[in-house]
Amino acid sequence: RYVALLKPLRNTFNGGAITIISTENGAQSMLLPSGAAVADQPVWSSNNQALYYHTGATRSVLISGTSNAHLKGGPHDVARNTVPVNNGYDEIHRVDLHGHNSTLLHLVEDNNSLRLIGVDHNGALILTFARPGKPLALVRISTTTKHIQKSADLHVIMTLPKDILPGNVLGIGSDGNSVECERVQNWHPLRYTTVRISFSSGATMQVAEPFNTFDTSKAVTMLSTSADNRVQVME
Repeated sequence: RYVALLKPLRNTFNGGAITIISTENGAQSMLLPSGAAVADQPVWSSNNQALYYHTGATRSVLISGTSNAHLKGGPHDVARNTVPVNNGYDEIHRVDLHGHNSTLLHLVEDNNSLRLIGVDHNGALILTFARPGKPLALVRISTTTKHIQKSADLHVIMTLPKDILPGNVLGIGSDGNSVECERVQNWHPLRYTTVRISFSSGATMQVAEPFNTFDTSKAVTMLSTSADNRVQVME
């Protein structure tokens, strides 16, 4: 059994490293020294023998085009007859516990964005797919294919209610056939609920919270503290 940690190393899109820690003896191993997206989470495979992670690059090149174009964020005109064009990319990779790395998905950079969520009951990878002016979608990609998948291989399995944003999607339900999300009920004061939405039927069911954070009438009792004082167990 291992715990995977994503550690930001540089303030860049893919400036993160991934380390795994054994839960039996605490031994640490650097699985990926660099290249992981710092704003996304790694996801364990269904057999716990590999991790999926997000990577990519954001960059612009100048090509021949219209004159008097302005480079985004720059104070000066771009040379005449040239225009900046994005040629970055998004990729989803798989790295096993021995460090063997392979590419599952390659997308040319556009205005859409992906975020890893988890694996379903068949072991396929589920991601959020945010598109300008459209509700958030969930997409599925195969984890068993031998070829690198492209945008045409993204299978949209459902769209989520308009009030659910990528950061509100918490993970895959315990049945492997649903997604758990936060829905804000009230902003002042902040109140929210956790719901489970089925992939197959779209049915929404409320999930019982492990702690009632809105009930302040009951005192919290400290049970235990770790040796380094970083972890506290309360009741």
